Amino acid sequence: MHSLPPIQNLLFIVAFLNLLFFGSAGLLGYRIQNNVKQASRALSELDLENVREENSKVVKVLLEETKEDRARIDGYFIDSTSIIATIEEIETLARRLNVKLTLRSVNTSRDNSDGLETLRIDAKAEGAFENVYRFLSLVERLPHKIFFERAGFATRAAAAQWEANVTIVITSFKKGVSG
Repeated sequence: MHSLPPIQNLLFIVAFLNLLFFGSAGLLGYRIQNNVKQASRALSELDLENVREENSKVVKVLLEETKEDRARIDGYFIDSTSIIATIEEIETLARRLNVKLTLRSVNTSRDNSDGLETLRIDAKAEGAFENVYRFLSLVERLPHKIFFERAGFATRAAAAQWEANVTIVITSFKKGVSG
């Protein structure tokens, strides 16, 4: 068998060791790069989760800080559970002003132009002109979006009584929502 001279043996061993060293270094570099990518991805996810948690805390604080304001704003809306309370509020105004109030009809409907639910009250109010007029003024000032679709005054000469036939429309009505 023919053997290589010692210098060639040494070169062969050095070349093999270089190949082994650089191959190991390349493999190690690839694994390090892969681990860095995974760590970077994990840190990004952790940062995103921290931002979500911080946003959640901010929203909770905001909800707590605006609780009273939201309750006051909700008071401007009538929902299906508070229709009776609203009617009673109108009846109470009439009694306080010595106005006889007769409710002819009460119904709800959806306005197709803006999609709002409306509460429509057709009523007759009777009493002294000043009282009937003041009653209608106070109804109009209730904290709801109210307008009079129809209002007509007539007098009864014999008793100096006035009669107002009105249709009150409340458009700040939200259907099926409870506070």
